[in-house]
Amino acid sequence: MIPIQVTLVPSFLVVARLGLVDSPWAVILPTAFDVVGIFIARQFMLAVPNALVEAARVDGAGEFRAFFSVVLPTCGPFIGVLVILAFMARWNDFLWPMVVLQGNESLTVPVALSTLTNNPAFASPWGAVMAVATVTVLPILVVFLAFQRQFVQGISSTGIK
Repeated sequence: MIPIQVTLVPSFLVVARLGLVDSPWAVILPTAFDVVGIFIARQFMLAVPNALVEAARVDGAGEFRAFFSVVLPTCGPFIGVLVILAFMARWNDFLWPMVVLQGNESLTVPVALSTLTNNPAFASPWGAVMAVATVTVLPILVVFLAFQRQFVQGISSTGIK
């Protein structure tokens, strides 16, 4: 609910105090637990029928056993959607990696691509820029193809009660 621009300075101060500036962990850790993912997980878990959990309890399963044996196996569509959305958001993120990654050798693809086009020493090599931009789509395509079945399952089961 809060834009990243508002939390940018406090998040950077936390990452700097942890000594993670200019490391891949500076990009990974602050975005690992996204609020949108938590909201999607909550909404999906509310749709799991209580009869399944109660049946597990009747069979003698505790809370953790019921969750890991009954609820979690039904979360395939949710996990697929969450992986695709989270990977796309992190792969295309520009502002946060630009702030915390300061060395040229550790830049993410979008930030490195912008430095390629904004370099005053060269005329913008548009052929190279378009080739790199095309190649950057491939990891997103691979992740989508890997989780496509769960994604389509999640979309097709939204209207079924």
